[in-house]
Amino acid sequence: MESESGYRPGRLIGKKGIEKAYDRELRGMEGTDFIEVSARGQIIGPYGGKDRVTAVPGADLVLTIDADLQREIARFYDSLKSSGGVVALDPSSGEILALASFPGLDPNLFSGIIPDSVWRSVVDNPGHPLLNRPISSMYPPGSTAKLIAAGAALEKGLITPSTVLRGCSGGMRFGNRVFRCWQEKGHGSLDLSHAIEQSCNVYFYQVGQILGIDAWNEYAVQCGFGKKTGLDIMEN
Repeated sequence: MESESGYRPGRLIGKKGIEKAYDRELRGMEGTDFIEVSARGQIIGPYGGKDRVTAVPGADLVLTIDADLQREIARFYDSLKSSGGVVALDPSSGEILALASFPGLDPNLFSGIIPDSVWRSVVDNPGHPLLNRPISSMYPPGSTAKLIAAGAALEKGLITPSTVLRGCSGGMRFGNRVFRCWQEKGHGSLDLSHAIEQSCNVYFYQVGQILGIDAWNEYAVQCGFGKKTGLDIMEN
């Protein structure tokens, strides 16, 4: 019996990601052949009492993923033998060109009954291959926050592209803690463009102090922080 949503017992449905989000569009409708079977279970032939139901293919779905880029990212991470996630965007449109989580997992494992030994090897893997890192994990924004601070401070007239702040010696003390730059030996004195080029933490610590947290938050919200991305992949 078919439900109002178009599902019926035994029907294959999308469980994750794109296949789940677009299940209705992709699924189409399976066809049906009616056959006559003897009491012994032998197939006699087509059953003439009912007409054959022709299968209806699902809709085509074209992704923005660049297959070559996706493969290159996978090749690179395989060589590192490490955990991580990658999202590559087209900045002009927001289209996702690559999205990958590592270590990966062969989805064919789930096409049938999974032996207990195989399942244990998956769930006990310290790399957590079942975790889709780009979608299901939470990470600090990292150097993205530097560009928000730079843009906000420029727009408010607090700095200019030629502003040189206290030189970076590898860290900056704030209260009783020293916040380090990624470059241990420091970057020395930089203007804004070179601070962006070098991604100097210390320079942008100072820009953040000049700007203030309220102004940074204002611009961060305008840039989309705190809002849903609109990514049409459902994980639940």
